[in-house]
Amino acid sequence: METTFNWRTAPRSITRLIDWLPYFDKFQNEDYQLVVPNQNPDTSKSFKNLRPTRRAIRYAFESDLDFPDKLVTIPYQDFLKGKQPDGDTADKESIVRQVVTTAEQYGFMDASNANLTPVGRRIVDGTFNAEDFLAQLLKMYIVVDGEGVFPIKTVIKLIAKFGYISRNEMTFIFGQIHDSDYKTTEKAVSDFRHRYADLPARNDTKAVEDLVEDVWNTYLPPVPTKKIKSILKDYTDALRRSLEFTEMFYSHGRGTATKLRVSELNQTKFKQLVEKYTFVTPPLQVIKGESVQLGSRDSLEWYGAVGNVTLPWDNVDERRELVQDKLDIASKLYSEVPEPAFTSQRASDLLKSVVRAPIATLKDIESELDSVVLERKEQLFVQVESKSRAVRREILERFDTILTDNDMSALWLEVNTWKAFVALNGDHKKVVHNFKMNPDLTPKSFAPGTGNTPDMEVYYNNSIILPEVSLMTGVQQWEHEGSSVIDHVLRKIEQNKDTGKRVIGLFISSRMNVRTMWQFFLLNRESWIGQPVPVVPLTIKQFSETMKVAYKTDASIYDVAALVDGISQVTLSMNNYEEWSKGIEILVDTWMKDRVENYG
Repeated sequence: METTFNWRTAPRSITRLIDWLPYFDKFQNEDYQLVVPNQNPDTSKSFKNLRPTRRAIRYAFESDLDFPDKLVTIPYQDFLKGKQPDGDTADKESIVRQVVTTAEQYGFMDASNANLTPVGRRIVDGTFNAEDFLAQLLKMYIVVDGEGVFPIKTVIKLIAKFGYISRNEMTFIFGQIHDSDYKTTEKAVSDFRHRYADLPARNDTKAVEDLVEDVWNTYLPPVPTKKIKSILKDYTDALRRSLEFTEMFYSHGRGTATKLRVSELNQTKFKQLVEKYTFVTPPLQVIKGESVQLGSRDSLEWYGAVGNVTLPWDNVDERRELVQDKLDIASKLYSEVPEPAFTSQRASDLLKSVVRAPIATLKDIESELDSVVLERKEQLFVQVESKSRAVRREILERFDTILTDNDMSALWLEVNTWKAFVALNGDHKKVVHNFKMNPDLTPKSFAPGTGNTPDMEVYYNNSIILPEVSLMTGVQQWEHEGSSVIDHVLRKIEQNKDTGKRVIGLFISSRMNVRTMWQFFLLNRESWIGQPVPVVPLTIKQFSETMKVAYKTDASIYDVAALVDGISQVTLSMNNYEEWSKGIEILVDTWMKDRVENYG
């Protein structure tokens, strides 16, 4: 008898899962289940049969990666016939099977044939958005022993009850296999939270794991310790990533202590979900003459359909409530602002319009309100919030998360780098971003690019820094991101040739490709325009540690800029990019050491 439900964790990154779907789309007309004998003498002993379509999908996907599997060194047709790199007898089809099964969990694909559902097709077509993903989670219904549970229903009720839920507490969600058992889960979370608060050391991993297990065994049917730990470490992380991808929730903290909350500007939507959304089970199916309730994955015609779930705010009355709340937020934000961009008269006019407006007009008003709220939220962050210890600590913690969490990391890297520069001290400093954010200053999951513009621009005195951020690390980094930041710096130099402003690029990535380093080294010394086109490379870790010391020692933008300029200028006294790479480490370490020693 099953006492838990499972959650797919390969891939656990929703971003990576979505990245795979276009490659399946390329082979929709091929037989995903086709099996042929493996006649390759080197691998046939390890796997007797091959599935050419699965191998073709894997090859196509790997070929576009920064760091592909060595299988791409094998000619395509030879790989389809079983040939693999010398000594490599690993199952290259396994990850494809895993992706298909995980995609089916969210209603994107049919695991029996790898065919995309209408929802999966929206992803490939580029029309899928965060609310579409929320709808899929709301439709997810898991049947165990004849009864079922909506996992997100449990999540919603717990957050409504407790204000947030930690990954430790999410563990107990997987022990609730029937909706009717919710109260038991609530009691388990409540008991854990009280006992967790009394732990002598909450960073004692074993003590926390023991507490999770003890609470589980007190309230839920017993399962092996190994299973509880797997749920805690893997399932809760995958669930958290899924929920955050809806843009309704955001997380903060580290490890299993990470807390999931509802974002400030989604409170009304969340309230409507709690009070007005009716969870609908998949249609009954007739099996052997009897009507049977199956789960979502066994009801893909319904689960993978588009538009068969109505969110509360898709109704005009609920949308009107949502807009009125946002109007109230906007009015309060601008109430004490002299000569506000959003006036009381405009608020009054909108309020009159909202009363009778159809839903299409309400959506237009909501977009306007989101824009004015974002503008004011940015102002408050720049002028007040960014200099607080709590916000600076959150910025530094987010860099740690970016390096360990694939979901939305690229988008968060943009937002967090902007916040990091804003949080620096310094008069006459202005940090302009060219990417899109939600009104609560979180990244958009599905945001179109803003054209050939730098990620952000930092203006101070008579100088400009152009930060460009990227998680690309292979040859693609050099081919795409490296050339991009150079173009941005070159264009800004040309725009300012009569102003005398110094322009320098700052390229931030998880690690640097050797070709990128080589190109930047040369351009810091000279270029085809008769002067350097300076771009300084820093890893995310180097940048984060620099900012940590900067905040700790009250460094200004001018102090950080001096470090960036020094890294650029030192190329003139070095022989090659390898020396420069080592020199950067020394310069950064020396700068941080000097700041700490001389502070105060």
